[in-house]
Amino acid sequence: MEKHSYKSELNFFKQLQHSQSRLYSMKHDLKNQYIVLSGMLGQGDISGAEKYIQESVNKLHNINNFYTNNYVLNYLLNQKKTVAQENGVSLNIESFFPERIELDNDILAVVLGNLIDNSLNAVLRLDDPNKRNISLIIKHFNKNLLIEISNTFDLNEIKTRKKRLIEGIGIKNIQKIVEENGGIYTQWVSNSQYIVSILLLNIYDNE
Repeated sequence: MEKHSYKSELNFFKQLQHSQSRLYSMKHDLKNQYIVLSGMLGQGDISGAEKYIQESVNKLHNINNFYTNNYVLNYLLNQKKTVAQENGVSLNIESFFPERIELDNDILAVVLGNLIDNSLNAVLRLDDPNKRNISLIIKHFNKNLLIEISNTFDLNEIKTRKKRLIEGIGIKNIQKIVEENGGIYTQWVSNSQYIVSILLLNIYDNE
């Protein structure tokens, strides 16, 4: 089951690359679009300019937030943000991601996807919807990448953990990936917060 889940997730994120690269290529062409728009306004073509702007807005509608230049991870984070909002969960994301990394993008997508899913599962089990909060921080320093996620959870689960068995495969996948790439995985509880911290070492060239 571990192997099947792991491969399925990798294949899913690989399939995103083609479609999402098209969206980022479109955003990259904004400079040329501004030139066209300026020409329309210069000729007094107000209605044409308004139509052009509306078409551009519609094309960019699916990208709600910008977290990173990595289009696969940016798409993933936006999708998870949408899922959280649809379920009444506050997901706060702070991302300071390097442009160039030596670690496979799909590997990072599996790690982030599982981390967020685990947190979503935990907060959705809370009876009080006002306590359903998740915080995700992604930041790099030197040549290392820190990924830290924290969420509120039911303190009774510390003892029983029965409700968290469904997360087992995801956690094992995360720990396996971190170990294979020479990283450090830690988790702990602070008051009503469950925190997972991952440090991936030497993942990019900052020269």
